[in-house]
Amino acid sequence: MSVDVAWYINRLRIMDGRELIHRVRERANLRELEKSQRHPAVAAINPNHDAFAFCASPKPVLPRLEWNLAANEALANDLLEGRWPALGYAWQFSDSSNCWHRAPDTGAVWPSVYFGRIPYRHGNPFGDARVVWEPSRLQQLVSLALLGARQKYREPAVDLFERQLASWVNANPPYTGIHYVSAMECALRLIAVCHAVDLLRNCLADRRATWRCVIAIVASHARLIHRRLSLHSSASNHTIAEGAGLIYAGVLFPELEYAREWRDVGTAILDAEYRRQVLPDGGGTEQAPAYLQLITALAMLAQRLLESHSLHDAMNIDRIDRSRHFLDEIRAPGGALPTLGDSDSGCALSPFLRHSRRRIRELRPRALFPNSGYTILRSRGNYARRIVFDHGPLGMSPMYQHAHADALAITLRQADADLLIDPGTYSYSDLEWRSYFRSTRAHNTVTVDDRDQALQTAPFIWRHPFACKLVRYQGGDHALVLAMHHGYRRVGVTHWRGLVYDHDGRLIVWDYLTGRGTHRVSLWWHLGVDATLTDGTARANDTALSLRVTGATRLTRYRGSTDPIAGWQSSTYGVKTPATTIEAASEGTLPREFRTVIEIGADRPRLEPNAREVEHLATLRSWVDEA
Repeated sequence: MSVDVAWYINRLRIMDGRELIHRVRERANLRELEKSQRHPAVAAINPNHDAFAFCASPKPVLPRLEWNLAANEALANDLLEGRWPALGYAWQFSDSSNCWHRAPDTGAVWPSVYFGRIPYRHGNPFGDARVVWEPSRLQQLVSLALLGARQKYREPAVDLFERQLASWVNANPPYTGIHYVSAMECALRLIAVCHAVDLLRNCLADRRATWRCVIAIVASHARLIHRRLSLHSSASNHTIAEGAGLIYAGVLFPELEYAREWRDVGTAILDAEYRRQVLPDGGGTEQAPAYLQLITALAMLAQRLLESHSLHDAMNIDRIDRSRHFLDEIRAPGGALPTLGDSDSGCALSPFLRHSRRRIRELRPRALFPNSGYTILRSRGNYARRIVFDHGPLGMSPMYQHAHADALAITLRQADADLLIDPGTYSYSDLEWRSYFRSTRAHNTVTVDDRDQALQTAPFIWRHPFACKLVRYQGGDHALVLAMHHGYRRVGVTHWRGLVYDHDGRLIVWDYLTGRGTHRVSLWWHLGVDATLTDGTARANDTALSLRVTGATRLTRYRGSTDPIAGWQSSTYGVKTPATTIEAASEGTLPREFRTVIEIGADRPRLEPNAREVEHLATLRSWVDEA
């Protein structure tokens, strides 16, 4: 069975009647767009940029944003020479139109035909569509505009800005090529171009040509987005990006024929989807902090645009504030988010847009998010240590597309070092590696009979989602946390995990599996530091971390293994590197338990629980009995 056929079968399983009708209408919209691609005059617009208030304004129109671009010489040289990262691959602007269509990952050239006829899903002959899309988000134009605000770089930055914008428009006529496949990509491009040109509006060398390019992008992209909204089972962060794109087009270009409709549809969709995708505690329904940051930034940008034009406030400002608070709590002091769930390393507008509002003194030693299912524990004093315990649901139904099977996983960061890691995402297009990086064994949790906690049926579809629950939390000198999940109910097994944490550098993780039958149980620890395994103890070569597991009959160390795949991490989309992974395995009848003692930064670690910790472990067992 081909990948495309399997994809359609899996999608049909989750579609209802309303969605099937929507899909039929979508096919009609695609045919209409194809006609306008064959006859560009159908989509002609007023070429006079002075007829548009946004273009004619002598002052910036968009709200001021906070940026953290530190224009060092290396960054400035890369930008001015047309270099921009493409998700782990190199991309270089050139005056050839092929620079927008040549795949950075394979070197193949994506075809310049109607976008609806381009095979872009897994197994296509060109490469990972997400990689070729990255430079065509045109977010590098925002960076050039920020650079151009400084007199030292203004002339070359403006010149390259105008050349890149004109090159993209000329190389990508409406609805031709890979860059029109995704309505979300069109929305992000539209938003980036509007912000970039607004920043540089008084520095443009060729105003007429530049504004014509902007108008062409806004008009063609908004038309496509409006006809290809990600709705029903496809509703996700894509939908929020599309709603924001329509708001930008409708608010900034009211002179266009459908501007009012774009604005109203965009506002209604973005508001409804943001309420659905952000939980009451501020966490994300998709269970992927990177995508939560994306949609929060998009909602904030759209809200500020509406407010600046004194338009009806339909957005839920309180929910945006809660989301920003959640992100501030879960991110590391340096600003990095934990790589939980999927992340494609993308951003809403620019990697230099400032997201965090947090000051270190505002942090708490512990934070509980009951709706999204996270407990965050920190060290005393300077909060250099952060533990994230994930006891949330699988993700956003019905497809759970950006979720990983990571129930009860933990990550641990000390200062700037990730000690216990979530290995990341790596790729959306390489099916074997995609399957591994979102599997249960790629996370710091337990597998039963080598199964995932849910069933992977397609690269962006899960079935049989698990139920996860925080059973009890107790604070004090030692924090005690107990949670459980039913992801192995198919084989009659329940996984309980308890933490005993003293805030001073010791963590005990207790895993308890109840149920029936004989099973192979594996506890996985993925380390962000290289470590040796001796006499049942894994110890980092720099002594930053020591870890001992009891209850296993076999311990195995993996590093960069391909048979089986184990011992890898991906800190950036498209890049994977070897990492140290410890598997602690045991086979037999249930119940079974593991105890892992973790000591941080001790020259002579104490890897057995003391009398007080033994009492705490007994307390966890009693909570299981009471549950």
